[in-house]
Amino acid sequence: FRLVENPSSVSSAVSIDKPLDWARFFRAIKESKGFGILVSDTETLEAEKLLAKKESVFVEPSSATVVTALKKGIDQG
Repeated sequence: FRLVENPSSVSSAVSIDKPLDWARFFRAIKESKGFGILVSDTETLEAEKLLAKKESVFVEPSSATVVTALKKGIDQG
């Protein structure tokens, strides 16, 4: 993992350069053998449209990132 200075994304709610408790976050990921998944703006906006079309659920982009991350996680095993 690495911190990104001045991130820019359609998902502004989850695009932060200095998480409040980043050391605790990274420690939790490591201890749980967890992982992060990179989601592009294009993928996020596609997921937002998919949720609206298939489920009639209208969300802001930051919430749609979870759909793409879940799909990528499943695809990657």
